[in-house]
Amino acid sequence: MAKAERRNTGSDPFNYSRWDDGKEVFNMEACCPGCDTHPDEYYKNWPQKIDDEEVELNHLLQSLTASEELGLFIETRGHCLYDADRIPEAQIMYAHAYRLMPAQVRLAHMDVALRAQHRKLKQEVNAE
Repeated sequence: MAKAERRNTGSDPFNYSRWDDGKEVFNMEACCPGCDTHPDEYYKNWPQKIDDEEVELNHLLQSLTASEELGLFIETRGHCLYDADRIPEAQIMYAHAYRLMPAQVRLAHMDVALRAQHRKLKQEVNAE
């Protein structure tokens, strides 16, 4: 069965697919012409270097469960809402994503959204 895999690179998420049938595991990246199949070690150094602690804290380089895949989808929805300046809705999506995929990086997304909402409210108050 094919499983999604999440690799976060700071504020720019990087996703690729992983084949994991319990017998063999390999990564599939289709963002370039054709399909690349890099080993996990490759993603520890590209697109930026990550250490074992970050891999552990953010559950990187692991096949995702069905609920984690849903969490990834919900988190992506949060990014879309944030980019559309619908910050309170983005905060809700990030909270649901964290519930399904607890990891340090999801807390960072919530923090960014909270700070943005705070700045926005502050501007509205100052404009009055």
